[in-house]
Amino acid sequence: MYQKMIERINEVVNSTPTNTGIFTASFEVLNSLLAEGLENTLLKPLFHEKRGMTSKANEKLVGDFKACGDKGGAVFLGAQGGRTSEGVDFPGNQMNSVVVVGVPYAEPTPRVKAQIEYYDKCFPGLGREYGYVLPAMKKASQAAGRPIRTLEDRGAIVFLDYRFSTAYCKSYLPSWITSGMKVLPDKKGVLAVEVSSFFRAQA
Repeated sequence: MYQKMIERINEVVNSTPTNTGIFTASFEVLNSLLAEGLENTLLKPLFHEKRGMTSKANEKLVGDFKACGDKGGAVFLGAQGGRTSEGVDFPGNQMNSVVVVGVPYAEPTPRVKAQIEYYDKCFPGLGREYGYVLPAMKKASQAAGRPIRTLEDRGAIVFLDYRFSTAYCKSYLPSWITSGMKVLPDKKGVLAVEVSSFFRAQA
């Protein structure tokens, strides 16, 4: 599965004019992509978040990545729900495309279960939606919106998980995402053709 993810990520990266952002469902997924050799397959430099990074180190990492937007491009690898996927804007060539890898559902910890129970008391029958599903969709939407920060920005958004195309998940995503969503077959090269044609149309 991780090898297939790496193949699809490369299709997006190689079809994107400059910078690409990749935001995974968790640091576990991020580290697994690295362990499976993502960096060695990329034709552009990779900048990746590390768990527990200081604010200063993260700012430098993001700044160095953004600078590559005018130098042939690079790849930023981070986690959904992290400071970069929710608190940093990447207008223009700072991020042309973004890949959202996986649905960032929280681990079923006692805290998450308590949150679901709390919402269920307040809104009977809706505890799971408010305490589990909505937070995940918010994180995914925040990550997806990183390249689109002004009215002039155009960016290719790729959800690398079939669950985002289901009616259930789509009902929790904002209309600016779902209105232009296309579901592509999981076949080699299809994503590369789609992303390339998107950027040709923007030229």
